[in-house]
Amino acid sequence: MSVLNNSPPVVESILMKWMTYLIDSKWLKKATLNPNTISMLSHIGRIHEQAIHNPADPATSNAYNIMKQHLMRQYQALKNNGMQFHFTPHDPYESSKAMRSDVSQGHIKVYNVHDLPSDHPLAEMAPGTKQSYNSIFRGVHDVYGHAFTGHQFGAKGELGAYQAHGKMFPKEALPALAAETLSQNAWVNHGPHNPQALSPRERPFAPQKAFAFPQNIAESMLTHES
Repeated sequence: MSVLNNSPPVVESILMKWMTYLIDSKWLKKATLNPNTISMLSHIGRIHEQAIHNPADPATSNAYNIMKQHLMRQYQALKNNGMQFHFTPHDPYESSKAMRSDVSQGHIKVYNVHDLPSDHPLAEMAPGTKQSYNSIFRGVHDVYGHAFTGHQFGAKGELGAYQAHGKMFPKEALPALAAETLSQNAWVNHGPHNPQALSPRERPFAPQKAFAFPQNIAESMLTHES
């Protein structure tokens, strides 16, 4: 079955080889949440809880600008290979399996969320589109971080998705990428609101904050062995 229907065959062949390499790579094995990993994610959840939304901070602004540049290249690469993005006002998927099924047919539905602070760097409209950077990021991350790699939604899969997608960004963008993925998911699944007492779908979304996540932790978690 073609991964991306109607894709140029030469480009799709290159993409398939790239995907095979990623899935076979050691750093893409699903994360196992041993006690050390859980302790680290709990610490990251506290970082997110205590972080201050500060998009004007130079370190924050720089990291998000670099992230957005690479995000749009990734988005365009997917579109050039035939991937179709359908933005919806409701959460379209009950499971990552349903999302992966859509991606295998060359399209994905994206939850078009508008709850970011107005000054958040991802609240801006992406050039040449009718969508915010945030909506585009959600779709691109689901494809590269989850669908292409098999990482499920949930604590294990979200860490793996960060590790997978993070390999596609320069290190200068990692403080922003980690703030949007690793940090938020750690807050949801290991945060101060006793998430273990709630089912995954009952857990609240993490507060939306633009901040420069600590560079050293963002880099170390890319290769965290659990």
